Amino acid sequence: MITNGRTNIISEKRFNYNTKYKFKFDIKSIVINYIQNNIREIFSVLSLLLIGIIIGTVLVNNLNETQKEETTTYIQDYILSLKDGRCINKKAVFLETIRNNLVFTITLWFAGLTIIGIPIVYITIIFKGFTLGYTIATITAILGIGEGSLFVFSTMFLQNILCIPCILAIAVSGIKIYKVIIKDKRRENIKLELCRHTTTSIIFFNILIIEAFVSGYFSTLIIENIVKFL
Repeated sequence: MITNGRTNIISEKRFNYNTKYKFKFDIKSIVINYIQNNIREIFSVLSLLLIGIIIGTVLVNNLNETQKEETTTYIQDYILSLKDGRCINKKAVFLETIRNNLVFTITLWFAGLTIIGIPIVYITIIFKGFTLGYTIATITAILGIGEGSLFVFSTMFLQNILCIPCILAIAVSGIKIYKVIIKDKRRENIKLELCRHTTTSIIFFNILIIEAFVSGYFSTLIIENIVKFL
């Protein structure tokens, strides 16, 4: 009886280990296959994001003195208010982030459904890159490389780990369905791709809700503590 009990425990541990290992392996395989099957689309989207980041950075460097002074005053006043004990409205940040993510998701989803909407997908990704580049360049220009990097890391790093891959994935899905509509005129395949694109958008928007929660309740908490060292 004891031997059988030990055997069952060992078998159960092996089963759990094998199941866990297989699960990790399957996720790795899915990610690798996804990248391999969409490498061109991924490269295109990443290139557009990079273009947007470059445009945002260049624009900051070309601001006139009045614009620089207004931006500097705004950021410095914001930091001083946090140092004086002002608390960030976490719920407001959470809801605002969800709203922005919803706009991005609906725009990319709807644009991907139509042939003429693909330029909107490209513009949306460039705009996302622009906001990232502009924000990072502005903060580092005002606070310096050291403090600016610390502030950017605390305010933008956590949420963008989730946000950027999700938005890029929805954009890749939109580009892929566009190519299917162009190359394959069969109605059944187009319907299948429409369902896939919609499902992809819904899945990644749910992840973006998690990102909004991180942005609203974790990143803001980090900011309130990090700002003491600026």
